[in-house]
Amino acid sequence: MSDRDAKIIDAALRSFTRYGVAKTTMHDIAQEAGVARQTLYNAYPGKEQVLRATVKSVATRNYHDVMHDWAIAGSLQEKLDIFIRRVPLHWYDQTQQAPDAAELINGLHQVAAEELRQMDAIWIDAFADLIAGHIKGTPGLRDLADFIYTSGINAKYGVENRAALEARLQVWKTAALGLIGET
Repeated sequence: MSDRDAKIIDAALRSFTRYGVAKTTMHDIAQEAGVARQTLYNAYPGKEQVLRATVKSVATRNYHDVMHDWAIAGSLQEKLDIFIRRVPLHWYDQTQQAPDAAELINGLHQVAAEELRQMDAIWIDAFADLIAGHIKGTPGLRDLADFIYTSGINAKYGVENRAALEARLQVWKTAALGLIGET
């Protein structure tokens, strides 16, 4: 990714968080990035393309950070703690910075649904690799990985606050370890 694109993506993230998906304009993003609107339009033909690129970039960066930390972590429990900290808690904290978190989340899911599905598939593969050496046999391995990942990432919905999410994620980790046979 070029420096210009990285600057635009970072500015877009700040703008979408601040104004929401519906209210953010290309002018807002260009101004936040410190580039001319035409420069922004040359890179991305519209707001939806900027949002898709932002979701893909941020999610990919987050994934690579987790993979780096998993590579140096020792136990499965440590790796689940890394996932908790860097994925559901991180995304919860990010969305809570938005004045209208529900609008931000809905906008992301409406516009960038395909990018989110692609990242989910990558994460499910990562979880399948993570647990493969910890369970006996592999029938249903991908289904189990899908269940563990999906329940962990979706734990953030419907919680009253961060403390409630942290408690829910500790239950998730205990349940995941039990399903894998690492209790």
